[in-house]
Amino acid sequence: MQVPQNEKKRHWCLFAYLVLILIANALIASFYFFIVPIPPPDISEEMARLIKFPNWYFPVMGVLCLLNLISAFAILRWKKWGFWLYTLTASIPLWLNLNFGTSIHYSVLELTGVAFLYGVLQIGGDKKGWTQLD
Repeated sequence: MQVPQNEKKRHWCLFAYLVLILIANALIASFYFFIVPIPPPDISEEMARLIKFPNWYFPVMGVLCLLNLISAFAILRWKKWGFWLYTLTASIPLWLNLNFGTSIHYSVLELTGVAFLYGVLQIGGDKKGWTQLD
C-alpha cells in the first residue's frame, strides 16, 4: 500500500544521511573537477610514476559524484530508482579502483555507503523510508 506523498514521513537519520551524501559529494566532485587535474609545477619523476590513474579517471569520478547528488535528491523525492542509481555509482569506482591496483579494503569502502543507506532506509517503524519509495 502506498502512502500519498503529503503523508510520507522521513526518519531523521535518513534525512541526515541524505544531507551528508549531498554535501560530501558536492565537495568531492569539486575536488575531482578543480583540484586533482592541476598538477603541481615542480612534480618529480618519482611522483609522476606513483600516479597510476589515466587522465580520464578524475573527470569520470567527478561525474559519478554528480550522479550521487542526483540519486540523493531522488530519494528525498521518494524515488526508489535513486537508491539503485546510488548503488550503481558506488559499484563503478569499486571496479575502476580494483583495475588500477588500489587496495581491496579501500575499494570495498565504496559499498559500505550503499549498505548504510539501505540500513537507514529500513529504520523508523512507520517512518521507514524503503516502503515509502515509489
